[in-house]
Amino acid sequence: MSNTEVNVLLIENDFQQAELLRKVLAKSNETQFKLLYYNTLKAGLERISQAGGIQLILLDLGMEPESEGFETFERVQAMA
Repeated sequence: MSNTEVNVLLIENDFQQAELLRKVLAKSNETQFKLLYYNTLKAGLERISQAGGIQLILLDLGMEPESEGFETFERVQAMA
């Protein structure tokens, strides 16, 4: 069994979806996922702007009213 740790940034405005994902990631036997959860695009972008430490970004594209669809992806990609 590996002790790999992966820092995952989750930007999701639905707490229930975020909690479900947290539970799924916690079931991993080989990788330990550290979930950094932000419920607004603004907060997630601020976290991305900080120095490193994120290996994976999971993004809800429907971050209404802040952003919607591909625009959400483009904003995150520009900061990553």
